[in-house]
Amino acid sequence: MRLCQDVGDDALAGEMLAGMSHQAAFVQQPAVAMDLARAAKDHGQRAGVPALVAEASVMEAHALALVKDVTGCLAALHESERAFAAAEERDRPAWLGYFDSAYLAAKFGRCFRDLGRPAEAEQFARRSLDMIDGYDRGRLFNLVLLASALADQRKVEEACQTASAALCIARDVQSVRTTADLVDLSHRLAPFQADPAVRLLNEEMRATGVLVHGA
Repeated sequence: MRLCQDVGDDALAGEMLAGMSHQAAFVQQPAVAMDLARAAKDHGQRAGVPALVAEASVMEAHALALVKDVTGCLAALHESERAFAAAEERDRPAWLGYFDSAYLAAKFGRCFRDLGRPAEAEQFARRSLDMIDGYDRGRLFNLVLLASALADQRKVEEACQTASAALCIARDVQSVRTTADLVDLSHRLAPFQADPAVRLLNEEMRATGVLVHGA
C-alpha cells in the first residue's frame, strides 16, 4: 500500500486496503474491517474505479453484518450493487479481473449468513458457484458457504453432500481460512450429530485434519 501511495496509484492502494479489510473480517475485527473498507471506497471514488467502490462497499457490508447492523449492511450492499452495475460498462484494472458477479454473490451470501438470514444466503451462495474455472480455492469457500446456509435451515442431508464436495477440493488446498470455515460448519451441524449423514461427514472432516465440534 505504501508503494502505491508513493507512486500516487490511488486505485491500487484502495485494493490493498480492501484486502486488509477482508483479512480483518476473517480475524473477527469488524471495526477495523469497516474503517479499512471505507478508506478503500474513498480511494476507489477518487480514482474513478467503480469496480473498486463495489468491492469496498461489500467489504463494508460484511463488517456491518458481523456486528448485526442490518440497516447499515443492506445500505452498503445496495451501494455495492449500484457501483458494480456501473463497473460493468467501464474498463477495470487487470488486477481487479477476479471481481466478477460470482465473487460479489459470495460476499453477499456471507453477509446474509452472518446476519442470520440463511435463505437469502443460500440464494447468493448458489449464484457464487457460477464461477470461471481455475479458482478452486474460491469454489471451496463458496461450497462451504452454501453448506453452512443449508445447515442453518436444517437441510442437513444437502448440507452434508455439499460439504463433502468441498472436502474433495480441500485435500489439495492448504488454507487456514478453509480450515476455519469447515470448523464453523461443524459447529452449525452440531445439533444434528445423530444424523448418519453428519456422522459420515465428521469422519471425512477428521480424515482431512479438521477439528470437528465435540471431537
